[in-house]
Amino acid sequence: MAGEPRRRHRDQGRSRRARLSPLSARTRFSNYTFPFDARDSFYLTTDGLIDQIGGPRGRSFGKRRFKDLLRKLGDAPMREQEVSLRKALEKYQGDQLRRDDLTVLGFIPHA
Repeated sequence: MAGEPRRRHRDQGRSRRARLSPLSARTRFSNYTFPFDARDSFYLTTDGLIDQIGGPRGRSFGKRRFKDLLRKLGDAPMREQEVSLRKALEKYQGDQLRRDDLTVLGFIPHA
């Protein structure tokens, strides 16, 4: 439909901390299946982005700022989203030191 966003936003809101110790033979993994369509895009990030200090008040970049930025960039091609996200983080970080590694993975699945 005209005027309808190309992608939808679904916040699963669940995160799991990565294990830093070796996995045992008894470690159990779970598979999850959920429906998606051509308008959906998915993003994964490490806590390094969320925890990065900056801005005028010296606060963390935060989940809300990250989600708002993704919503704003949702219709842009992935390459443009990457460039915009890098610029937004650099501007927010300012002169603050990078506190942690930063990884963001964004993709659009093909059915």
